Amino acid sequence: MYSEKALTAVNDALASSRQKALSDAESRKADLYAREPAFGQLESQVARTGAEIALSAFGEDASQRLPVLRQRMEELRRKKRELLAAYGLPEDYLDPHFSCSLCQDTGFVSGKRCSCFRQRLQSLSRNSLPQSMGKGFEDFDLTYYPEQGDRPGSSPRRQMAHILERVKEYADCFGPGSGSLLFLGKTGLGKTHLSMAVGGTIAAHGFWVEYTSAQSMIDRFEKVRFDRGATPEDRDFTSGVLRCDLLILDDLGSEFITSFSQSVLYHVLNERLMADRPILISTNLDPAQLNSAYSERIASRVLCGCTAYAFSGKDIRLEKRLRRKTGQEGHK
Repeated sequence: MYSEKALTAVNDALASSRQKALSDAESRKADLYAREPAFGQLESQVARTGAEIALSAFGEDASQRLPVLRQRMEELRRKKRELLAAYGLPEDYLDPHFSCSLCQDTGFVSGKRCSCFRQRLQSLSRNSLPQSMGKGFEDFDLTYYPEQGDRPGSSPRRQMAHILERVKEYADCFGPGSGSLLFLGKTGLGKTHLSMAVGGTIAAHGFWVEYTSAQSMIDRFEKVRFDRGATPEDRDFTSGVLRCDLLILDDLGSEFITSFSQSVLYHVLNERLMADRPILISTNLDPAQLNSAYSERIASRVLCGCTAYAFSGKDIRLEKRLRRKTGQEGHK
C-alpha cells in the first residue's frame, strides 16, 4: 500500500533517469560519429539489417533468408566491437546506461513491478522520517534501565526488554490490520526512540509511514481548515495522516488543548481506527491523566483501541550525561 504521491514521485524519478540515460547515449553517439564516421555507417547497417530480419520473419522464404541475415548481423556487431576496442572503449559505450538493467528504468519487467521500484519506494518512505531521530532497534541500550525498580520484584530493564522484543516483532510482521500501539511513560524513557525504530523498520518494508507530533498535526489541520497560509504540503499532510499505513503520533498531551484540537484528534483517531489503519501514539500522560485531559470519546479510543506498553526507569538523557561525565558511556 503506497500513497499516490509516493508512486508519482518514483515514476517521475524513473522517467527522469531513463530520459537522462537515453540523452547521454545520444550525446556519446554524436560525439563518436563526428570523430569516426565508420561508427555511424556500422550503426546504420545494423539498423537496416535488424529491420530486414523483422520483415523476413513473416516471408515465405524466411527459413532461407533469416540465417543469412543473422550471420550478417553478427558480423556487423563484431566489427563494431573491434572498432570500439581500437578506441579503448567498452562494448556498451554507445548503449544507454540505465540505473536498473532489469527494467531499463521503466519500473516494469514482464508486466510486473521491478524490484528497483520497491527499493525506491522504501528509500522515499525512510527519508520522510525525521533523520535526527533515525536510530534503530540496535541503538536501544537496555543498560540505561536499572535492574531493580522502586517496587519489590520490579525490574525496569526486564520490562523494557520485553517491550523491545514485542515492538520489534510488531515492526517485522507489520501489515494491514496489525493493530495500534500506545507508549506510556514519563519523559526521557525512550518512547520516541522506539517509535522511530518501529517507523523506520516498517518504512524499509515499503509501507507508507507518517510521523508528527500532536501539536504539529493540529497546527497543520488548523492552517488548512481556516486557510491560514496552507501550502500544498499541508493539504497533502492532512490527507496523509488519515490514509497512510502507519501514523506515528508523538508527544500526545503536550499540545495546547482546545475544542478545535480535540475535534482534530477525535477525527484522526476515529477515522483511522474505523478503517483499521494502525497508529502508534506516545504520551507522557498516564491513563488517569489521559481520561482527565481528553473527552471520553478520545480517551476511550486511545486507551481501548491500542495495545499499551508502560515504559519505566529513569530519564535516559540524565543517565547519558552522568556517563559522559564519568567516562562510562560505551553505547550510543
